[in-house]
Amino acid sequence: MSKNRFSLTRRRLLEGITAGVVAGVPKGMAQGRAVHIPMDYTPKLDRHDVYVFMDGTDTHWEEPRISYRSPFEERDVNNRKPIGVIATLPNDAFPEGALPGGNKLSIKWAVREEYALTKGGQVIGHLNVTVVKEQQVTMEIKRVILVREKTDPGIAARIEKLFTDYDFANDGAPIDYARAKMVADPSIKPDMFEIAFTFSLDKLGSLVEDVRQRTAMMETLDGKRMGVVHTDPTVAASNPVHEQPLGNSEEHPGYFKVNDLHFQRLQSMVIDNPPNADTPEDPVHQVKADPSNASKVIDKIIDTESRKSECGFAFHKNEWPLMTLLVWPEVKFAFKDVDIYIGCGVHIVLRLPWVYFRTSRLDLWVYCRVPDSIVPDIESVLTTCLWHSALSPAVLAVALFDLPAGLGIFLGLFADCVIEKFGKTFACLIPGLALITAVNPPDWP
Repeated sequence: MSKNRFSLTRRRLLEGITAGVVAGVPKGMAQGRAVHIPMDYTPKLDRHDVYVFMDGTDTHWEEPRISYRSPFEERDVNNRKPIGVIATLPNDAFPEGALPGGNKLSIKWAVREEYALTKGGQVIGHLNVTVVKEQQVTMEIKRVILVREKTDPGIAARIEKLFTDYDFANDGAPIDYARAKMVADPSIKPDMFEIAFTFSLDKLGSLVEDVRQRTAMMETLDGKRMGVVHTDPTVAASNPVHEQPLGNSEEHPGYFKVNDLHFQRLQSMVIDNPPNADTPEDPVHQVKADPSNASKVIDKIIDTESRKSECGFAFHKNEWPLMTLLVWPEVKFAFKDVDIYIGCGVHIVLRLPWVYFRTSRLDLWVYCRVPDSIVPDIESVLTTCLWHSALSPAVLAVALFDLPAGLGIFLGLFADCVIEKFGKTFACLIPGLALITAVNPPDWP
């Protein structure tokens, strides 16, 4: 008989015993709630306190006192019974394309690092990158006794002692043990307690960090990544004289190097909701598409934004490519359930985070929807404001790594320029940035 079949048979046998009235149990007890011993457990690993522990210096973590299963609660965290340790995963648990640490049990999590972008010693923006961390652990599964709230303290203490004193080698099946003890002490009723699971974690080995996004950000600003910045809206798409490389060359330094941009790390924080590049923070302005379809993508963006206004007259659209970064690493967290059986047929389901990486080409565009009623001379000045605002090193650098923040900087600079030139703003203008990402094969699963 296979281990899984044996476990299922044993589980059904236990559930059958605990669901009915057992001979020899006092009548009053039989009318109450039956004793239930769970055989399935899913430890909750995707939680803030686990990620904080993983990112900290402590090497042991114990799940806090269980008080969320009202009306039952755990009275003493020292009264937990270990029943098994998980240190490895089945060899077939690893999906293709993931980055596992062998078949050792490990936990992966994400940390967002925030950097200040400076020019001439002044902070001109902030940007974020994601660092993925992995730590090998062992997990100990434990049984715990939960006592109904407001149970007489003396009875509660006796229930906990019976749980503490139980020894499988000497006392046999837990159901038989519980039945005998409740017959001997009729004050203990089945509806006064529950048996539940909990777990603890211990770190093993050294922390592993994947810093490819941090490295890409630093290399881009340092002129070590390939790409181009378009510096003139009228000829940018066709005249390479008006393009400036992002990367350094023998002839001249790259765009960010010329502008003397620097970065300073400010803080890092655990991300409770791990990132997924397929669901960006700004799904309106950041779109996965072929760069050749940029104009259609921008049409959809403008259509979405125009629904917020009540401008009913005719418009036209201007759009220009701003910058291309050929290779940028993207990350996705996904979760996979792994089935593990430990002693006595107990079934554990570990819901573990798996990490996937890919690279994409990033194309940043600037656009503006303009009412047809605006005369050409005014539109020309508006275009100059638009282009100069978009070419700000702060906008270009921040928008690559944090589009919502870069868009905010751009809109602020554009509004300041328009007010400086005209002393007012213009209704129904829709300026913006579009970040178009094209995946470099292979894509993730």
